[in-house]
Parts: sequence; C-alpha cells; structure tokens
Amino acid sequence: MRDSRDEIQQLLRERRYQDLIGLCESALETHPEQYEFYYYLGLGYLSLGDEIAAQEVWMSALLADDADEGGRKLREILAREIDNALSRLDLVRVSIMSAQILSIDDSYSNPEIDNKITTLVNSLLEAVKKAEEVKDWPKAIEIYNQLLGWDDTVVAHWYGLALSYYHDQQYVYSIDALKMALSLDDRVADHHYLMGLICDRENNPTVALQAYRKTLELDPNYASAYHNLGNIYYKIGDLNSAQEYYRKSIELSPYYFPSYINLGSVLLVDQDLKGAESLYLQADSIQSGRIEVKKNLDLVNYLKSNPQLPISYSGEFFYGIKDYGRAIEQYQKLWGTPVEQPDFYLHLANSYIELKKKAEALRVYDEGIKYHPDNADLYLCKIWALQDIRPIEEAIAFTRLCVDLFPHRLSFQLELMRLMPIVYKTRTEIAHYRNKYTRYLDEIILTTPGNSPEAKEDALRSIGLRTNFYLQYQGENDLGLQQKYGELVYKIMKANYPQWVQPLTIPQVTEGEKIRIGYLSAHLRQHTVAKLFLGWLEHHQQDEFEIYCYATDINNITDSYTQKYINQSEHFYQFDLSYKLEDICQLILRDKLHILVFLDIGMDARTGQLAGLRLAPIQCVTWGHPVTTGLPTIDYFISSELMEPKSFASHYSEKVVRLPHLSISYPPPDLPETRKDRSNFNLGEDKIIYLSCQSLFKYLPQNDYIFAEIAKLVPNCQLVFIAHGSSFVTETFAERLQRIFQEAGLNWHEYGVILPKLNQEDYFHVNLLADIYLDNLSWSGGNTTLEAVACGLPIVTCPGELMRARHSYAILRMLGISETIATCEQQYIDIAVRLGSDLRWREEIRSKVNSNKQKVFNDITCVKALENFYRSVVYMIK
Repeated sequence: MRDSRDEIQQLLRERRYQDLIGLCESALETHPEQYEFYYYLGLGYLSLGDEIAAQEVWMSALLADDADEGGRKLREILAREIDNALSRLDLVRVSIMSAQILSIDDSYSNPEIDNKITTLVNSLLEAVKKAEEVKDWPKAIEIYNQLLGWDDTVVAHWYGLALSYYHDQQYVYSIDALKMALSLDDRVADHHYLMGLICDRENNPTVALQAYRKTLELDPNYASAYHNLGNIYYKIGDLNSAQEYYRKSIELSPYYFPSYINLGSVLLVDQDLKGAESLYLQADSIQSGRIEVKKNLDLVNYLKSNPQLPISYSGEFFYGIKDYGRAIEQYQKLWGTPVEQPDFYLHLANSYIELKKKAEALRVYDEGIKYHPDNADLYLCKIWALQDIRPIEEAIAFTRLCVDLFPHRLSFQLELMRLMPIVYKTRTEIAHYRNKYTRYLDEIILTTPGNSPEAKEDALRSIGLRTNFYLQYQGENDLGLQQKYGELVYKIMKANYPQWVQPLTIPQVTEGEKIRIGYLSAHLRQHTVAKLFLGWLEHHQQDEFEIYCYATDINNITDSYTQKYINQSEHFYQFDLSYKLEDICQLILRDKLHILVFLDIGMDARTGQLAGLRLAPIQCVTWGHPVTTGLPTIDYFISSELMEPKSFASHYSEKVVRLPHLSISYPPPDLPETRKDRSNFNLGEDKIIYLSCQSLFKYLPQNDYIFAEIAKLVPNCQLVFIAHGSSFVTETFAERLQRIFQEAGLNWHEYGVILPKLNQEDYFHVNLLADIYLDNLSWSGGNTTLEAVACGLPIVTCPGELMRARHSYAILRMLGISETIATCEQQYIDIAVRLGSDLRWREEIRSKVNSNKQKVFNDITCVKALENFYRSVVYMIK
C-alpha cells in the first residue's frame, strides 16, 4: 500500500484524477480488503465533479470497514488534500473538501487548517486590491473566482468580479456575476449603475434605462447616472429627456464638463447654436484647452457659416440613429434648393428606401445628379433603385450611360454585368441574361485590375459594393462562372493586399491550448443564416475549441440572435461601416485562428472581399448561401450528406465535406402561444391552403404551370405566397402567374393570394393555418421547411440536381417520409393534388410529421462530425 500511496499522491499532485480512479479500481480487484483504496477512489470521483458516485463509494466502504476508524482515515485523506490545495492557492478545492469533511463529521475542527485558510483569504484580498490598482483585470478575475470558490455569499466579491469582467470587456460574464451580487443584495446603487454601463455597452438601451432609474431610486444624487440616462435618450432621439437628465447632472455635479459638451450636442440638433456655444464655453472654463471643446466650438462656427448647415446637421443626426421619418422632415426643409453636400441627397434617398418609398428615392437621386453630375455614388444608387422598381431595361440603359460618363470606374461595368431581373418573365430571359453576364465578365477579367494605385483601389472599392447574388437563382450549375468571378475577386484582393494572400502555417496546438475556430457572417441576427448554424456553437466541445465570431453587418443590426452568438463565443466582434477592411483583417490575423468558417459567401460584398484573402490557414464556407464560391482562398465547402446528389463534386471549386444528416443542429422554434384565425390574413375558411413561401426570386417561370395544374384539380384551393419588398417585383410575379392561369382557363385571383411580408410570429400563424407546404423546385426551402415541420405541415418536394434544390428532400428523409417526395414534376402535382383532395391521407402525413419531427431538431451527430473534421485538418490526420 505504501508504494501505491506514493503513486496516488503523485496522481493527485498532477491532477490526473481519471488515472487515480483506474489505479484504485485495479488495486481493489486484487485487494478488496484495503479500504483506503475506496476512500481514494471516492476522492477521484469527487475531483471529477461526481459527488454522488463519491458518496456511494465512501458509504459502502464505511459500512464494511470499522466505522470510526474508516471515518478517521477518510477525514485524514480529505484534510491532507485540503492542505495540498492550500499550497496551490486553490480555494475552490478547499471548499469542496471542507464540505465533504463536515458531511462526515459536522463537529470536525482543524485550527491549523483554519488559520491557513484565513491567511490565504487575506493574502488574496490584498492581491486583488493590487491587481485592481494596476488594472490587471485578468488577475483580478482569477482571484475573485478563487475567493468565491471558497465563499459564494460575499456580495462585494461578486461585484468585484463583475467590475473586473466589465473592465476586461467580457460583458456576458460581467452580467452573470452582477446578477449574483444583485440576487444577494439589490439595494446597492453601484450595482445597478454597473448593470446600466454593461447594457449600454451591449447596445441594450431598454435594460440600461431600467438599471439607471433603479440607481437613482436608491441614490437620487448619483450624478453620473443622470448623465448616462441623458446619453441613452440622446442616442434614441428623445432630445427633451436628454436635456432634462444632462441638466440634472450639471446641477448635481457642476464641474463635470462632459455633461456640458453632451447637452450642447442636443442643442445643436435642436438648431440652438447660441445655447450650444454657451455650454461649450462653460465647459472650457471648467477644463480649458480640451480638444473636445475646441472641436465643438469649431463645429458651431461652421454651422453658422451657412443657413442650410444646421438643418442638414439635424437631418444627419436623425439619419444616423435610423429615425428616417424625422430625418426626412429635416431634409425636406432644404428641398428645391441646391445643397452643396452630395450626402444630403444620398441620405434623403436612403431614408425613403428604408421607409419602402423607392419612387421618392429615385426622384431624390435625379435631383442630386442635377446638382452633382460628377458624383458616381448617386448614379450607382439610382441603378440599384431602378433594378428594384422599374423594368430591368431601364436600369441597363441608364448603366450604359454611366459607363460612358465614368469609363474608368469598374463599379459601373460590374453593374452592367450583374443587372438582371429580380423576377424573370420567361425562361428565354434567363438564357439572355446569363449570356450577358458571361460576356461582360469575360471582358472585365481581361482588363481588371489596372496597374496604377488608383485602378487597384477603384477595383477594390467596386467589388465591395455588391455581389453577383441574383445569378444563383437561375437554376443552373454556376461552377464555371463562379470560378471566373472568384479569380477576379482574388486578383483584385491580391493586387491591393499581396501580404494577405500567402499560405499560412497551421499553429501548433500545445498542451492546455484549444483549437481556435472563427465564424464570420454579416447575418448574425434574426436571419436564416444565424438560425441554421447557431447549433454548431451551442453544442461545441468547450474544453477543446475556442470560438471567435466576426459579425460584419455594415448596418450594425443586433437582436436576440446576435446575443445568442455572443453568449456562445469566447470572443465576439462587431464590425460596422466605421471599420476599414484593413482593420478587420488585422484583427482576425491577430487571433491566429486555426480555421475560419464563412457561414455565407455571396450575399454580402464585404464578406466576399474578406473571403478573397488568406486570413486563416484553413478557410471554409458552408451553405448559408448554398453555392460554390469559386474562390481559390476557400479550401472546403461544409455540406450535408443527405442534401448532396451523387454528382456533387462537379458543382464545387472547394473540397466538399459532407456532414451527417442535415449537417446542422437546429432547435425547434418557439411557436406562438395564442392562435390567429384565417380571417386575420384574408384566407378562406373553407379553402385548402397551399403555402409556398420562398422569396419570389427563387421561382422560375418554367415551373409556374404546376400551380395552375394544382388549382385545376383542387378547385377549392388557395395558393399562398409572400410578397417581395418591392411592389414592382411582386406585381411582375403576379402577372406571370396570372398569364399561366389564363392559359389554363383559370382566373388567378380566384386561387392566388400574395400576403405582405410578415413578421416572425405572423409567419408562424400562417404556417399553422395552412394545410400543405409546397416546396419550390429550383431552390428548396431550408429554414422555411424546418419551420413548416415545427408547425406540422405536410411537405411536397421534388429534389433537383443541385444541393440548393434538395434541402426539403433531406429533411423529409430525416423524418422518414418518402410518400411526398416526387421524382418528377408530374408526380409533384399528383402528390399535391392528393394531399388537397384526400383528407385522411393528409392527416396521416401530418401525424407522421408531428410524430417524427424531433428527429430533425437538435441533432448533434453533425456537430461531432464537424469537430472531427476540424481536428483532422488541424492535426493533419489522414
């Protein structure tokens, strides 16, 4: 036993608890009478966090051993382990072992250990104080966690931990610690104030307001809480409240000069230049020579120089906070007179676009071009608006004019290449615009980029404006065209950043280190992309993988889904338009990732630029936008085993990784608790509702006849679609269906309904009210089909040759439902008609969907396979 005891002590020192368990179990097989092995076996289980197993082992040993003697041995073992933990400054382990001794003998006392604990706690308190003084926040965090491991009822320690996390910019952990402090004592003003600071930083003004108000309820003289309330109200455009709180801050703290500066900013928006100037001068008298004061006084003088400027300044403020209605109110005051700043016209037009008034935006672009004929951005924006709300020929004709006006601007040549209808009228049109795209792309490749610095910079800016998004909705294999475009992007990125296209060595994973995985998307918010791939993060092995998220949405839109990604990331970065491309690249490279995964490429132009560089040794893309990138810098396409056809390799420039099943771990969505009825959506109570809810640009004209055939055979049906954001696009689609129905001898209006765009809750209501879900043939439903499954809808699909036409097929395979998978268009019609006509069969399929739907939700098989793939490329496992 002596040799074994030495080995046991060695394993305990090295914290090899699993090996300790193995040693004890082996020893007990040959020496079951050596009860001390049981006590160490229980210690091994306890050290791994399995308290129940430890207690069971100890109890069985104490019953077989002499109870008093066994209890003494166990107390000695635990006391020795406490002493070892104290030598390692491990108060968490001290607490665990102390609790176990007291559970065995509640009268146990060891003055020597108690003195050591007191000494250690005091030394840690002194150390954390020093760490805070020198702003060593990681050290402070480590010490506070040690102290709380010993005693988690000390409010000051939870607050200190929260404050340290806040200073270390780990806001999620800061909130968690602060909630613990508040649960123990919610009557401390500083605690609520810190909650306000965190939520303010996390762009959660509603909770921040509540926290600051609670601060003032507990301490009405908390001046900085008034100041911060003023900041929040200023940011959300409530200028009266902002004024009120800034003035209260000044009243309580008359020498706090930032309140004078910020109150002056409010008065500038109110166009009270004299009042703002007075406040800035007061701030200067408090702290003279401050650069902020000088800048603001210079701003006042600038705004005084032209009567247009104060109005434009107010408009820009409201535009900046996305209050487009009030921005238009201000901008309209200057309408009809020439405005020197081109941004006036750009922002006024964009305000109309945000309010779904694109015709008014076109009028503004024309006015801006009249006064600023050399401003290329006005022309570009007009092209984009024309594509949305006018026949595509108008946009193309105008773009040709722009190419002549700006012959050296690649952006107009790219627009001429990209322009195609959002919704096609005929199949012939598809071939025409595909040929046009090919022809212009070939011409651009021959001349781009030029050798001059100006040409390189122009090319870089041009590919950062838009993508070739609509090309992928023609139902064709885009590999060849994507490779050409990918090579063009790569060539432009290489010309501008030659240092960032070189191969990178995979960093070695040293002992105690994790594999660093980055996920990048412009859609880490309530969006299909965020919904599809969140499960990869939620179920990852935290002890082996370190998650970095890069949100590249230029508009900085954040919501509850953004927060979910923040919660699942060790490092989360939000890059709005203020970040230069170089800043983003340098930050990603600084993180020294092993693997960078682009959740989608092809929907956001800046993402495409980043993907054209080498920012990690291994770069992957997945099917947030399910089309090959054609980029030589993307190594792998992470796809789904069930979604890919046999010929998948001929569709991708990347190596394809087919994860099991759907490749995603998708949580079941939360459905509305209350239910609306059909009348809320103008749907017939006695109709068979066929829901076909894809974006309208996914529907190709050659498949329209299917809807007419279904209507002909199910005369009491109602076919339900969802409108596009552009009424012109929606009307073009409706005209197309009206024509095909007329050819079939039917009146489209008797069968078809195009609902306006719906919020998430109403969208679920429509799914719950429908009878049948009709999948689209050329571009299948992914997220929409999973949501239909959650609502129990029978699904009709006909898989195509490309992965993007096979999502619903894979989902039905997972459900074990083959009856509604068609092999051709005629069979698709037959299945849809039978579901509409045969109530019993429809209910059987619905029942099968509801019984099996758990199979498609929260599937972690794919996550395990994904992580095996990550390991294989990082460790180069064959």
